[in-house]
Amino acid sequence: MPSINFLLPHWAYWLALLVFPAIAMVASRRLGEAERPSLSLAYFLWLVAGYIGLHRLYLKNLWGLGYVVLFGALLYTSGQQEEARNTLSSATAAVVSAEGAIERSTRAISKAEEDIPRLTKRLEALEEGARLRRSTERRLKRAEGKLTQNTEKLAEAKERLAKAKPELVAARESQAWQITVGLTLLYTLVAAMLIDAALMPGFLFPAGKRRIEALPEEDERAADDAL
Repeated sequence: MPSINFLLPHWAYWLALLVFPAIAMVASRRLGEAERPSLSLAYFLWLVAGYIGLHRLYLKNLWGLGYVVLFGALLYTSGQQEEARNTLSSATAAVVSAEGAIERSTRAISKAEEDIPRLTKRLEALEEGARLRRSTERRLKRAEGKLTQNTEKLAEAKERLAKAKPELVAARESQAWQITVGLTLLYTLVAAMLIDAALMPGFLFPAGKRRIEALPEEDERAADDAL
């Protein structure tokens, strides 16, 4: 199958989202009495585009615009959830990186603290000018340098961890809140659609209108009975 390698601009998406229900509403208003809206078509619109209230707009019910607002809020919340996931991912990576740096620096410091006394003791036992003494001095300096370097790295990593942990907690709370809001909007939208599915015949054929339309038939039957 051919791949879709372009993104729809946001302005085009939102324009279509708002214009399409408006066009459907105008078109439904132009229907004459002889062209009464079809209940089957209303259910079809409920099935394919009920999440934006197209079935209500088709039945000339302006409460369908509430679906547009609700669906727009759901889309906005979805974008906020994506941003919260990215923030959480960055915060988690920062914590993991700082903890790894602390672990590596701690191991390096422990090894340097073990090597320095041993090398110092060996250096004291060697004679001046001995080839092994010069090698031991170099190893001792490297161990001391590693101790100083990793002590600084450890302090820096602890600072980064202290800063990253609150950010991680805040990112988790933000993501949990966005998920809660998104699910609430989704459940509200689904519940409204299910309620509309049950009430839709009443939108098209209100009880009062059915009684008014039935009066001529009842009068005609009464006249026939009188004859």
